[in-house]
Amino acid sequence: GVRLPAAGGWRAPGTMADGDVDLLYALRNNYHLGAYQAAIAEANDLQHDDLGEAENVERDIFLYRAYIELGQAEVAVAQIDGSAPMALQAVKLLAQVRSQPETKDQVLETVSDWLSDPAYGSNVMLATISGEIFYLAEKYEEALKCCSSASSLEQ
Repeated sequence: GVRLPAAGGWRAPGTMADGDVDLLYALRNNYHLGAYQAAIAEANDLQHDDLGEAENVERDIFLYRAYIELGQAEVAVAQIDGSAPMALQAVKLLAQVRSQPETKDQVLETVSDWLSDPAYGSNVMLATISGEIFYLAEKYEEALKCCSSASSLEQ
């Protein structure tokens, strides 16, 4: 297999620096490669207790973003409810902008409010998805602001 350089030596893909296995590696990899159907299948296979709460949220974010990329935004709109974490709420808003362009102004207002709140402003996934929403709305300066403090390669 392919080996990646890591601090202190080499490690296999999907292995984190502390030696733990990154259970979301294949999901993220498939999503970023544009293999959205494979990402959905991988996300559905990750329905077990090995994932912590944050990993479950991240899994769901990539799952619904894959559906959106496949033109099935209505899946995210229908399945993400008001009790979901903020980053998933942002995915729902992204789905709304993609499937219901007439909601763009309301979505932009909501996202701007969230980003101005210090409690949410440091959420990497929220910033990433908000940047994509601003980009789709042709608000390029706001989109760039979302990535200006990038702490991940996705931003």
